Amino acid sequence: MRSKIFSSKNIMTAFKSKPWLPLFIAVGFVLAFPVAELVVLGQWQHLHYTAGQMEVLYENLWRDGFVLTGMVMAMAAAFINGASSFWYLYSKRKVDFYHSLPLTRKQIFLQQAFAGVIFYVVPYVIMEFFAVCIGASRGFFSLGLMGMAVKLMIFHLLDYFLIYFCTVLVLSMTGNILMGILCFFGIMFYFPALSWILNGYGETFYSNYYYLQDGILGALCNYFSPLFVQDRFLEMYRDGEAGVFLFLGLLLVGVVFAVAAFLAFEKRPLEKTGHALVYSWSEPVVRFMVVIPAGLGIGLFAYVAPTGGHGVVWAVAGAVFGIVMIHGILESFYHFDFRCFFCRKIHLIVSFVAVAAVVFIFKTDLTGYETYIPDYEKIESIAFEFYDVNGSEAIPYICKTEDGKYEEKNAKENDPGTFIIIEKTPEMYEILTKIAREEPLKKGEDGCYLPVRFETGFGRKIYRQYTIDSSQCRALMEEVHKDSDYIAWKYGFLDVGENYKSSFTLTGGSAEVEIIKENEEAEFLENLRKDLKDADSKTFTELPCSQLYYDYGMLPSTEKPDQLIAGKESKISYNGSVYLYPGFKRTVAFLKEKGYSLFEGIADLEYADVYYTKENKEDGMQDMVIVRYEEKQQLKELEQAIVPQFFMPGWVERENIQVEMTYMADGLSYGNYPVYGGMGYVLKEKVPDFILEDSAKVQEGLLESNIPLE
Repeated sequence: MRSKIFSSKNIMTAFKSKPWLPLFIAVGFVLAFPVAELVVLGQWQHLHYTAGQMEVLYENLWRDGFVLTGMVMAMAAAFINGASSFWYLYSKRKVDFYHSLPLTRKQIFLQQAFAGVIFYVVPYVIMEFFAVCIGASRGFFSLGLMGMAVKLMIFHLLDYFLIYFCTVLVLSMTGNILMGILCFFGIMFYFPALSWILNGYGETFYSNYYYLQDGILGALCNYFSPLFVQDRFLEMYRDGEAGVFLFLGLLLVGVVFAVAAFLAFEKRPLEKTGHALVYSWSEPVVRFMVVIPAGLGIGLFAYVAPTGGHGVVWAVAGAVFGIVMIHGILESFYHFDFRCFFCRKIHLIVSFVAVAAVVFIFKTDLTGYETYIPDYEKIESIAFEFYDVNGSEAIPYICKTEDGKYEEKNAKENDPGTFIIIEKTPEMYEILTKIAREEPLKKGEDGCYLPVRFETGFGRKIYRQYTIDSSQCRALMEEVHKDSDYIAWKYGFLDVGENYKSSFTLTGGSAEVEIIKENEEAEFLENLRKDLKDADSKTFTELPCSQLYYDYGMLPSTEKPDQLIAGKESKISYNGSVYLYPGFKRTVAFLKEKGYSLFEGIADLEYADVYYTKENKEDGMQDMVIVRYEEKQQLKELEQAIVPQFFMPGWVERENIQVEMTYMADGLSYGNYPVYGGMGYVLKEKVPDFILEDSAKVQEGLLESNIPLE
């Protein structure tokens, strides 16, 4: 009997019963391979690419383009193949007929699966062969391309098996079309949706929460969905990581679904055909899997959506509404009777308790997520992201290799890939411990973000994102700047050398840029090198007096060269900016001597618009009140307190009050006219008394915006 199942006669019989199926698959692969190839080749010829360039592009077509088109068609073929082969399970008459034949369920399953594979593989191989022949006729043929074609076929076949057995599993466990559709979408999107809901709770209730794509929630989203796992594997294939791990991973997931689908089909109770779910044990499982996340999701939406300060009330109401509605809808589906809307009240109560327990865990931080830091002895390295701490500094994450080339630092780390490892010290650990255990900054308080990564044994990485105030930031950055490797990397542009074209510009006393003269660059850089050797860690937490922008254009890179341009070396852009501090004595003296402007305070303001924030108690939002100051005495006090926004790193203590500065410029034809002078902040130690008084009036509602209409 086994030989008859896999016989050509049986395949022909299956073909005659469903001739449209292999035809549909064949047309799909015609479009995915030969037609797509002809279209792309025609576009390349129209763009007048050379033969060498087209050869490179053709190889990339097999590595990238055909992967996507073939995968889309493989998934469509798998779904239609699986659905058409086992659709009869939804009909009692057809179920009675098929299962009255002298065949075991195992034989029926294998026969349908084998016929489906033949209907898929034959058109695929033929059309892929045509694509290879089209390329060969244009002069694109090699054993390497044939190897890529075989690898691509295996990859798409595994994609096919994954979606096919997923479809069969759903059909084998459900008893009608409606529940089949719902369960199919559920199996595709359930775990990604669960990941998004839990991520939303983490962002809402944990002030130190840091979402990690490769963490537990990221894995739920990327690897526990047949659809998303294929997208992840497709990304790996395109990046050239399509090794044994890729194929074994897809094979393992496919085998899991194949075994589950076979068991579900073989054990399926035929008398349950027409029911929502054919297995009695699956009803409460599906109910809890759907109702609890739905209650959590709707409750979270209700919690964050209102702006009137009644989030908890709305959250409870939303969760109750979500649980009752989803529970009732499922019960109605199960029994095909809306009178069963409130059946299984015990399960409803269990769902309420489960949702309340999850919310309680997040709300009270029962797991200790907020304050947890690994023991000092267990930490192998500590890394930071300084994108917010460093203010307007823009430091390229590029480092120099031993052979004199440059490569992007942490290119394969977690997005955005900017974690910098800093030497671990007891003092740094103590600072981070205090940050973790202190109360987080309240809404409206000024602070900056500090993502941290602790790496312990066995490759475990723990991520947190703290919000720190200026004093915490200063203490931490003083400790960070004791690491000579960090300073060497931050000011690595000083070691590039004079062989490469460079330009250096300064932003000092005004927003205007001053270019350092070419004949003064060498002396300027030498002074800066000497200052860096003499500077202590506190120098780097002073109020900056200037910002240096550097640009070395394109430097030799370790990346693979662009194959489209023969003989072209790989290059990488190296430019950025760093602060200059008053503690850089030689550099500051040199710049003053040569006439470059440094920031020493604001002067000659025509007027200033101060932005106050006021909490709106009705909706919980922050309202903006803008007050214009034009009196000379007030402007004089403000000039001593304002620092431009681009000179405001995280360690500078400031009031959470922004100031828009305006100067008066001389016009040759139209007289004087106001000129926008940029945004600034008010230093906490120099804030004028009238600003504090007006800020209090704003909070009490006694002072409103006084900006005149233009």
